[in-house]
Amino acid sequence: MTTYQGQLALKDIAEFAGVSRPTVSNWRARNEDFPQPTQDSTPRRPFFDFSEVLDWLEKQDLLPEDWKDKAAYMAVRSAINPLMAFRLDPVESSILCLGLLAAIKRGYNGLAAAGGSGSAEMLKALKAAFDSLKDSRLLFIEPGKVLEPAESLSPEVVRTLIGGLAPVEEDSLPQAAVTVLETFLGKSGRSAFGSLSTDSSTVTQFLANAASTTVGKDDVIYDPTCGTGSALLSLQKIAPEATFYGNDLDAPTATIAALHAYLRGANATITQDDAFEAFTAPEEAVDTLLCEPPLGEKVGKDTFAALTIPLDLPSSSLMPRSEIAILVSAIDKLSANGRAYVLVPTQALTVKPFAEFRQRLVARGVVEAVIQLPPKFLTYTSVGMSLWVLRSLESPETTQSVAIADATDADAPADHIASWLQGLRKGEDIGIPSGIIDLGTLVTNGGDLLPARFLQAQDKGELVEQYVTSLDELDRSIQQLKDQVGHYSRSKNQIPTSKTTVTVRQLIQDGELRLLRHLHLYDRDGTIEAKTVGSNPDRDRKETVAIASAEDALVPGDIIVPDFVEAPVWVFDREGTWAPSRGMFALRVQGDKYRAEYLAECISAEYNSVDDGSRLPRRSTSQLRIPVLTLEEQDALVDWFKELRQLDQTAKGLSQAIDAAANGALNVVRFFGSN
Repeated sequence: MTTYQGQLALKDIAEFAGVSRPTVSNWRARNEDFPQPTQDSTPRRPFFDFSEVLDWLEKQDLLPEDWKDKAAYMAVRSAINPLMAFRLDPVESSILCLGLLAAIKRGYNGLAAAGGSGSAEMLKALKAAFDSLKDSRLLFIEPGKVLEPAESLSPEVVRTLIGGLAPVEEDSLPQAAVTVLETFLGKSGRSAFGSLSTDSSTVTQFLANAASTTVGKDDVIYDPTCGTGSALLSLQKIAPEATFYGNDLDAPTATIAALHAYLRGANATITQDDAFEAFTAPEEAVDTLLCEPPLGEKVGKDTFAALTIPLDLPSSSLMPRSEIAILVSAIDKLSANGRAYVLVPTQALTVKPFAEFRQRLVARGVVEAVIQLPPKFLTYTSVGMSLWVLRSLESPETTQSVAIADATDADAPADHIASWLQGLRKGEDIGIPSGIIDLGTLVTNGGDLLPARFLQAQDKGELVEQYVTSLDELDRSIQQLKDQVGHYSRSKNQIPTSKTTVTVRQLIQDGELRLLRHLHLYDRDGTIEAKTVGSNPDRDRKETVAIASAEDALVPGDIIVPDFVEAPVWVFDREGTWAPSRGMFALRVQGDKYRAEYLAECISAEYNSVDDGSRLPRRSTSQLRIPVLTLEEQDALVDWFKELRQLDQTAKGLSQAIDAAANGALNVVRFFGSN
């Protein structure tokens, strides 16, 4: 079907064929004619020639109906996969691949001919490709720096790269650009580059969906800190005639954005400058501005003072921080009907040095809405974030009130932000706590603009009902604890004792227990897909693994033993196919001398939590000792442990009931007499 020899990983084959990863492993195990791994791939991460995989799937009648749509994507993916094995810098790899695609779009045709040449000729062709971009305003770094990482690649990898990218047709270039960024900077390459968003990133989808509520098809759209340009260019579908402006201070990142915009065919101008100086870049007023500004960066005092002049706000009253400077600059740059959507740390809604700033913005009528977002909304920081929606000083809709919403407990805010904003503008119920505050309320509360503090239930009937319910729950918890304490008092003196102990390793050697550890169970060619349990019984891992046999899957009654002493030991009780994850092992009772619940309690005992001198003490089967008791004695002890656990849960419930009753009383005191 094709002679191109790009490389696919097993997960790529699964994605292309529309099946699970273990299914592909099953094909390998059961079909002798399945393509063999390439010579330069490793057993831990095998790669397979794209053309051979495509031919095999066709012969087996396993090609999905949409395989032609996926083929262009997979051709690019298979061309750049080998770069991952060389652990090149993700930003440098992105620029290398995007630059080659841009050179092809600009008419450079030397790549295809160089694909069959030697190493020197291929590198010469790469250099010529980037030289063709010198006067294109697409590169903010020297072409030579782009090619430095390519010089360390093997000839076969360079040949694969050229062979996969050279044939990409122009109408496939936008998808090719997205594929490059997702491969190097998306989920598979996030790590330290998590702040560089891609099309699939939550922040990209969030900002694009928010801006979609007001953007026009021919708007001037601007992102002063655009990163890869993904959020900015995501609006291209709904604003095909728009003029796009983007900027980033970092030269390599600005290069990625410029190449990305060019390959997607956007009418875009990308600059590389300080975000605040760059606000002068678009000569025309901005209709839609979206921005995820850098966090906590300082701004020069003179620059900051100049930015605050349009709002008539003394700059001396503010700390010159980047996120605040972005807000001020955005307002000044908007057209009369324009909107700015800016992500800002939540602390900017509450800290006292910004109180006058917030009051002045509301007084000028430029703050349309503020939405407080869930914790850890951004993947690369734990700093809480909020969305500010701003209007121009010249807006005909200016009012001295702000729509607020508290989305801290909401799921998938990127999916709902558009409907939230539309509902707030119509004054409708949006499914999360929301309301409107005016300037007087803001001033009365010391300039505090945090939605969560204003959106407390103040309905008097509801407050009383909550208080009465809390008292009923408190009475019930007290009585339940009394009943359990009485039963505990009768059974606490019936504890058995043991004269001998045995180690877990001895029990394994004697056949009383079977050891299940992930290293023994996982099979790269396994045909059974299993979910993995976490060290905490309430939090499972999201990863799946392949195991060779159903006998290797966990069954109810298996004992989950995390390696680290601090993690709890528990008895497995799930349905479905599960396996232990890394950092733990499982024990299965095979004889008739021990109860799983008894063994779990003993392994968790303090005398088995010996400090071995390491920072994180670990459990060892040779050191874990089990007192020898009869089954009847084990059952009696386990029953008593259950009583203790019930007492613990009831005591915790009582503590929560006490807190609820106290808070209910204080709410009645605070709000019942207010208007």
